[in-house]
Amino acid sequence: MQVRLTFCGTDPVAVQAVFQIQGKETSWTFGRDLLVEGIRSKVGDGDVSVWPETPEVGDARLYLELRPPEGRCVVSLPRPQVKEFLEQAMHIVPRSAEERYVRSGLTELEMHLNQAGTFSGRKDS
Repeated sequence: MQVRLTFCGTDPVAVQAVFQIQGKETSWTFGRDLLVEGIRSKVGDGDVSVWPETPEVGDARLYLELRPPEGRCVVSLPRPQVKEFLEQAMHIVPRSAEERYVRSGLTELEMHLNQAGTFSGRKDS
């Protein structure tokens, strides 16, 4: 199973794990902080858990456990690559700056909704 992590600045508190399973893509979105904290110790008590392999060595693994209603899936990822992914994500949107990015996105959404609200429409009788 192939897994790709993605990050988008328009949703700065989340990352997405995209899985290739038998030619089909499926994704799971979860908090970026879970990966950040999971690099050092086990975190997560809901649908997603993350923990490092011990002891920490250069090519150590990071485990990502997903628990959908239908079962359970544990994925092993190379910790150095996850660290590099997180560094790139933090460069795009630094930790503790997420609110500013979310707020600007909400302001833009509000503007579009206000424009849509000016549509006269018609009244059905």
